[in-house]
This record gives sequence, C-alpha cells and structure tokens, in this order.
Amino acid sequence: MINFEIANSTFFEENKNYINDLLEKWDKYNPKATGYCNSYGYDITVQLNKFTYPTIIKLQKQQNTQSGSLKPIDAIDCYKTELNFNNVFIKNNVEIGRSKISRLFTKNKFKKILGPPYYLKSTNDNISEIITDFIALHNIEFFKLHNNELTVKTHNKITCSEILLNLEKLIKNSA
Repeated sequence: MINFEIANSTFFEENKNYINDLLEKWDKYNPKATGYCNSYGYDITVQLNKFTYPTIIKLQKQQNTQSGSLKPIDAIDCYKTELNFNNVFIKNNVEIGRSKISRLFTKNKFKKILGPPYYLKSTNDNISEIITDFIALHNIEFFKLHNNELTVKTHNKITCSEILLNLEKLIKNSA
C-alpha cells in the first residue's frame, strides 16, 4: 500500500498522478505497490506478478535544494529507477555501467561497441548490439545479468511500459 502524504501542493498532485498513471498502465500485470509519496518526492516499490519474468521496480524521486541567503533556491529533482528481473535463464554474465576507471580495463572490442564512459564485462565475447542499443535508447546507468537475475538502473523518470517490453524482447532474443 502506498502512503500518500496529502498536501495542498501542485508538486504533490504531480507526484501522485505520476504514480497512479504508472500503476494504471501496469494494471494488466497485477501490480502490488508499497512506499510513500509526498510533495518532495516518492519511494515506491512495485511488484509485477503477471509479467513474463518476476519483476520488482523501485521508483525514487527526491528534491534537493541549494541553500540561499534567506530561502532555498534552485530545487533539483533527482530520479532513480531500478528494475529487477528474476528467472532470466541466460548462461553468460554481463555487466555494463558508467565508470572511466573501469573503462580502462575493458577489452578494446567492447570499447568499440560502447562509447565512453561505459565499461563492459562479460563471460561471452559476442555481445549483441541489441543490448548496446537498449543502453543508449533508455540512457541506462547500470545493467547487470548475473545468476539468472537482471538488474537495470537509470536516473530517468520512466513514463511507460516501453522499457519493460524492450527488456522482455532483449531477454528473449539473448536466450
């Protein structure tokens, strides 16, 4: 259950509407959501029970402000979305992320596939361009497939089920 901390604020209405819209779009997957939502942000965990792969989605938004002399100025919204899929039966392990230091240790073959600052580690030298296209399309920060679990992180606000459907296609094409 989501705890909506009701406030007479357009920010609260925007956050509440965003969460409710996503849950409505995911209704066919029988979502179970927990967390909180207020004027400053939200921290929601959604479990999709009827998706092809058991899925847990974590949605976070927080608002940071810089201190001014009398009042806070320049509020910045920070988003984080994490998608976790279980029972992804693909034999090889893959890790893709953003790190200039880790990129130094990335094979040259992989450096040609992904531009800086991305690094890539894999137990298989044949990485599909489908994965790299997905990383670029959704501005993914971190992608890890290990022990039949897939974790994908982005600092973007997701707006639809497209990322879920693209991940499902990616998994099916990689299996």
